[in-house]
Amino acid sequence: MALSKAQLQSILKVFNISTSGTVKQLRTRVTQLINELGFPKRGGRTNYTKVISYVVEKQIDQLQDEVIMEDLLKYQKQIIKATNFKETRQKIVRLQHFTQYEIDEIQEKIDLNQGKAIRHDENFDDFECLLFTEPQEHDDCKEEIERARQSYNTTSIVMQNDDVSTTYFDNKIITINDINGLIDTAYEDNRRRAFKMQFLFGTISEELSQGKYIYDHQPLLDSHIQQYAPAMITNQQTIDQYKLYIKSCIIEMQDFQITESTKYRYIGIYSMMVKVSRFPLAGLCMKELIDKHYKSHRMQLFYQVSELNDCFWLAYAKWILTGYDQKIKVYPNQIRCEAKKQICKFYHLTKKQYDTFIIEYKGFDVVEEMNKLIINDKINVNIFYYDNDDKFYYLRERRQFNKIKHIKTDDNTEAEEQQESELQPTFNILLVSDTHESQSIYHVFHVTNTDGLTRQKYCPHCYQQSFDPKDDHYKRDYDSHVSQCKINGGQIIRASLRSSLNN
Repeated sequence: MALSKAQLQSILKVFNISTSGTVKQLRTRVTQLINELGFPKRGGRTNYTKVISYVVEKQIDQLQDEVIMEDLLKYQKQIIKATNFKETRQKIVRLQHFTQYEIDEIQEKIDLNQGKAIRHDENFDDFECLLFTEPQEHDDCKEEIERARQSYNTTSIVMQNDDVSTTYFDNKIITINDINGLIDTAYEDNRRRAFKMQFLFGTISEELSQGKYIYDHQPLLDSHIQQYAPAMITNQQTIDQYKLYIKSCIIEMQDFQITESTKYRYIGIYSMMVKVSRFPLAGLCMKELIDKHYKSHRMQLFYQVSELNDCFWLAYAKWILTGYDQKIKVYPNQIRCEAKKQICKFYHLTKKQYDTFIIEYKGFDVVEEMNKLIINDKINVNIFYYDNDDKFYYLRERRQFNKIKHIKTDDNTEAEEQQESELQPTFNILLVSDTHESQSIYHVFHVTNTDGLTRQKYCPHCYQQSFDPKDDHYKRDYDSHVSQCKINGGQIIRASLRSSLNN
């Protein structure tokens, strides 16, 4: 018995194939469809029940294959993101630890000139520069110094700023104290963060040419600053070491040998330039990165302005003070005090030690230090990320106390046993990253509203299943999953378990 028009149309609807046309046209489409699906020619093609069952089964198989492929692609994307995040951390570490070659060069020059002193001829203070030796022609030398100083103000230190660096000029270097003063000024202005420091001297030189002494000066040009090794400045110890390097460079300059052919030598230093390049390391409040996420998500994210690398601890303090997101109003000063308390507790610091520690602090290491915090404070942490390609927020990592409580940390040998039924509070953070001037940066926000941020409703028990509130069956699917997930102790509910749970 041949299939009716209605039966032919219902078969075609399974694969969303056009159902308009004559019976002959519909039969041709059905024949083509079941041939492509591999339905046997002698398998009862006129039996509607067999045909429709076979077609529906194939459709389900294809949909499952699509889901598997989507999962594989998603998993592959997560691997790529994890790799990128690891590379980001490695780049930050490389920024914090300057190249060994430059460190060795600095230390080698310090060792080479140890015990030597800078010569300063006080008999010629009227030249108003750090004079190493007496010039042959006093008047000509003074005129050259005056010409050299015409570019900048001679009464104060001049600063020039751009987005990532600040350049300091002192146009009147007379003693070594002036040089150290300029270095100290640059350090005090930038000591709350790690930075790279470079310097350049404005020098006066003397050359004997054709029986006449000619005086010239080296101007303070940014293109010349590479002639001395830069240094990564992180604390007072590193700045003191760099001062010794600068002193060694001056000693080598004054000991520069006069060659027989040109009779060339350095007479003194009349000015100095110091350039500070700030590194956007982990935890720094990078304005562009923060504004990108915070301005459009003020209701879902917490952010507090800070010049220190303590964005994670400010977020954590806010979460604690609000009773784990119980909408309790707190003030910025309270958050700062609580953040200080938590930092001292985590790193075992006294209040006095904190003042030095926080200045040099590079930021909380989410990868290496998170497990220790979770075990010590008995909490769960959800880490959300932002997909820069597809422009959406998603939950990528969930760290649970019950799953890692037996891991040994520096503070414990064995975590205390707890009842599995006890619920730990969950701290939600957003970890965002970007690159700036080929440098990697990242920042931590506290997520106060995960549903609003991701536009998805997550199961409060497993946090692995999310639902779209705009979906027609959202409430039914969400309630069904949550009730079953609660019974199953927050474990992922698989299709094979659902029937047994419902029975």
